[in-house]
Amino acid sequence: MRIQEDEAKAILSQYGIRSPDSITTSTPEEAEAYFGASNGEVVIKPLGLKKRGKAGLVIFAKDAREAVTATKAMIGKSVDGTQIKRVLISEKIPIAKEFYAAITIDYSLGVPVLVLSQEGGIEIEETAKASPEKVKKVPISTIAGPDIQRINDAIADFPITEKQVLLRTILSMYEIFRKYDAETVEINPIALDKDGSLTAIDAFIDVNDDSLQRHPELARLNERSEPLTECEKRMREQGWSYIDLDGDIGIICSGAGLSMATLDLIQAHGGKPANFLDMAQVDGEGLYKSLAIMSERKGVRAALVHLFAGLNKCDDMASGVKRFVSEGGQKFPIVVRMVGNREDEGTAVLKEVGIENVKSLEGAVARVVEASKYG
Repeated sequence: MRIQEDEAKAILSQYGIRSPDSITTSTPEEAEAYFGASNGEVVIKPLGLKKRGKAGLVIFAKDAREAVTATKAMIGKSVDGTQIKRVLISEKIPIAKEFYAAITIDYSLGVPVLVLSQEGGIEIEETAKASPEKVKKVPISTIAGPDIQRINDAIADFPITEKQVLLRTILSMYEIFRKYDAETVEINPIALDKDGSLTAIDAFIDVNDDSLQRHPELARLNERSEPLTECEKRMREQGWSYIDLDGDIGIICSGAGLSMATLDLIQAHGGKPANFLDMAQVDGEGLYKSLAIMSERKGVRAALVHLFAGLNKCDDMASGVKRFVSEGGQKFPIVVRMVGNREDEGTAVLKEVGIENVKSLEGAVARVVEASKYG
């Protein structure tokens, strides 16, 4: 569950992390009233959307008329199938420098990591790709907690006079991460004011859905959390963990670990994953349904079906792929790699509909990345 910016900042404030004064509203009248009370330029942002800046949906209003106009234009607007129902209006903070700070899970290490950069305000993926030396990662022990010395070393070159202010912010972020069973706690940017203090200009918290029963205080937020895409809704109705990403290669895997490894390999080969999907002990019917749902998702140019059969069977899973292709549902190239229980029988089933079982993982990944360019 993604906790939206207004509620995320409210949680941050409980741990001593400052954010700009703001209101959440769905009416232009409140925008006008807030501007009159703020006595300065305000920032207007829609809630419930990702990448608002790139979409031109972060508006700076210099007077009440501009605040009302911007709010009217946003409320009710549909962006990528999501309707804007609420906006966040906040005071504009004078910024001397912007940083990036996040606590997230590094699945390759199996531990939380602190991610830091002196290049805040843009997507960390872009910074890491263009200038990897500008992104620092500090692993955090789930038993011992943050290593203070390692964090101090990581922030030693940050242009902040009072390094302890940033250290306290990081430690507070980790407390939030632990308390709420979060997968990510991100502040981007965290701004250095002219007076030397830090302010969370934008923030979000992702909480593991399976832990929500441990947090009844988040129940009311769940109804207001970021709307699911249609594909996410349909996949989760099947009981699968599914997240839409920004790429064009659909991924269907039997298990979370296999999914994460596959995502990493696709990215390493220059491809862009369209989703994360954990189906666990998938069967033929599950394969058929997942392919049918994914075929309706916009932007998918190729799909990789990567399966490991243990208790389940390759021939059963292959039958789901065969049924989907035979019924004419295929809208993009499908690359399959399946290994394990009854692998030869599964390979024979796939062959009946002209699909090769690519035995090499590197080969399968390279093939689907190439297919996505022309699919």
